[in-house]
Amino acid sequence: LEFFPDYIKQGYYPFGTEGFALYHQRVENIVDMLLNIELPQLRSVDIGNIRKIKALLAIISTEVPMLVDITKLATLTGIARTTILAYLQYLHEAKLIRLLYSDDLSVKKMQKPDKILMENTNLLQALSLQVPNIGTLRESFFCHQLGYTHHVAYTKRGAYPIVFQYVSVIG
Repeated sequence: LEFFPDYIKQGYYPFGTEGFALYHQRVENIVDMLLNIELPQLRSVDIGNIRKIKALLAIISTEVPMLVDITKLATLTGIARTTILAYLQYLHEAKLIRLLYSDDLSVKKMQKPDKILMENTNLLQALSLQVPNIGTLRESFFCHQLGYTHHVAYTKRGAYPIVFQYVSVIG
């Protein structure tokens, strides 16, 4: 636990051997490469929307996780509602964000995620426009660590059911 605060800030990516002075800049460079090169080539994302997608990531990393309002995100970023849903899925597949869906089996689950978190705490630290909320850091860390080998979902009963067996509350 001695190094945990350092890990939360600068421990996910293997840049430590190069020093930590430019760590967040390196993380931002990776995100830029994913957005500027890979998304347009692999997902045919309009290059004109890359800046808007960066704004979307800034919003997600700065806001305290909440129930997702796609219309509000579309308004804030200037991206059409249907397009933003596709972009969220692309960012999830690129491991930049984590989309959490409710544990109920409803049609709503197919329409939009219930909660959006950054994929890991280092992305959250690097892309946030302010000091990240400690609860947001905890949620991102928890979901990232358990999401590697378990299905993590969003629920109103607690916070996160894992494989629909255990429910955890993160705060």
